[in-house]
Amino acid sequence: MITSGLQDQLYPGAVTLIAKDGDIVFHESVGDSYKYDANGEPLSSEDMITMTNETLFDLASLTKTFTATAIMQLHEKNRLSIDDLVIDYLPEFSTHPEKDTITIEQLLTHTSGLPASISLANYDEQEEMWGAILSLETVYTPGAQMIYSDVGMMILGKIVEVVSEQSLDSYVEEWITVPLGMTDTMFNPNRELHTIAPTEYSPDRGLVWGDVHDEKAAALNGVAGHAGLFSTAYDLAIFLQTMINGGSYGDAQVLQPESLQLMMKDQITTESHLGQSLGWNVNRGWFMAGLSSPSTVGHTGFTGTSFVLDPLTDSFVIFLTNRVHPTRNEGSINGVRHDLVQQFIRSIPYSHPLGGHTWYSGMTSHASSELVFEFDTYETDRLVFDTSFDILNDIARDQGFVELSTDDGNTWDILPVTISMDDYTKTMHHSWIGSTKNHWVEAQASIEHLTEEEILIRFRYVTSGSNGKGWWIRPSNPENWSLVNDQNWSLIETELEVSVH
Repeated sequence: MITSGLQDQLYPGAVTLIAKDGDIVFHESVGDSYKYDANGEPLSSEDMITMTNETLFDLASLTKTFTATAIMQLHEKNRLSIDDLVIDYLPEFSTHPEKDTITIEQLLTHTSGLPASISLANYDEQEEMWGAILSLETVYTPGAQMIYSDVGMMILGKIVEVVSEQSLDSYVEEWITVPLGMTDTMFNPNRELHTIAPTEYSPDRGLVWGDVHDEKAAALNGVAGHAGLFSTAYDLAIFLQTMINGGSYGDAQVLQPESLQLMMKDQITTESHLGQSLGWNVNRGWFMAGLSSPSTVGHTGFTGTSFVLDPLTDSFVIFLTNRVHPTRNEGSINGVRHDLVQQFIRSIPYSHPLGGHTWYSGMTSHASSELVFEFDTYETDRLVFDTSFDILNDIARDQGFVELSTDDGNTWDILPVTISMDDYTKTMHHSWIGSTKNHWVEAQASIEHLTEEEILIRFRYVTSGSNGKGWWIRPSNPENWSLVNDQNWSLIETELEVSVH
């Protein structure tokens, strides 16, 4: 799969690191870091530089997660509050009445109303650049919707500097990377070029190699809240394991568990279905694939970087490429990102403590599967089954349906089903979406209104191009259930752990 991206010339090389339960289970490099000349032609084999596990990558927007971590550190130290107004720290931001209401939290969640980007090409001095950034007007009402904004994260980086009285690169080094032992993570890397993956050939800058690729960050001397960090897969593994550990790694505690939980919580509840926490993407199936859940976080970077962290399975996937070498105009790597995570999730054992017969929908994209039972209503007025599901609630939405037929399958009606777990109950009146977060729940539906002695029950699962872990069904009182059709479903019998496949 990773090599297919090489063959399709989506990137010259890549490093992948996958960890599960605190152990690195896969860490490999493929291809080359330096491969093409300014005309996009392959170099001679003697001039190419092979990609290694130790190669440094321009992280691009993965930098945003470090900026968010810095903000949360200052929040828990009471140096600022995420509820504070931006103008409390940057008075020059007050250039329009609407901007006076923007909070730090809105910058973190990309709901500030600020534009996505800004060109700094026409400015020579840093003071002029920041004057232009801070004087930008909103493009929509703050808090009304989410639009991904580099500008907001740039301003957050400036707030870190104002509050801490340190430059952003100095702050990240002192309070995040050095305590965690991340010796290969830095802005403006002072390393030999052969250890760094080059990016694009620029008409103005030549081959961008060892300097940040992002034009805005480059104009700001390589240090900005939205882009600029370089790192290795191993260093990022330390960072992500710290998040799984509740903010600690070894003897270092960079965030308290309460602050980490707040940072990772999905703050977006609108119908956009683009989950967003404080600086991190949440539940984005298009690159998180089968690891997607309301608890899954991660980010992507324009240069070809990404990581996905799933605390429910205690795992993460790091995929680093320099896909913009030699040009940004090649195809998208999102398919590889998605399929890499999907291949990993298929290998994770899924807890199945109930015994008996369990059917599993699978994880196939762009598919429709049906599981049909004949159900004997004799001496029962309720349909009861155990279930666990992770049905992706992203823009490309997957859906599950529980349906009832009383005329031998000629017509089907939605059957409302109530699920219960601990003190939580929810009735599925139409489609099943969302996640039980790797837990099994009891599901019940009333059928007391039926007069037929035998009915058909259908579980129908429809997936898009991005899908979650799938749907598990285990009938209670199996003597009442007779299988009619299990198209594209798999039967799992009396195993305590089953692989997602």
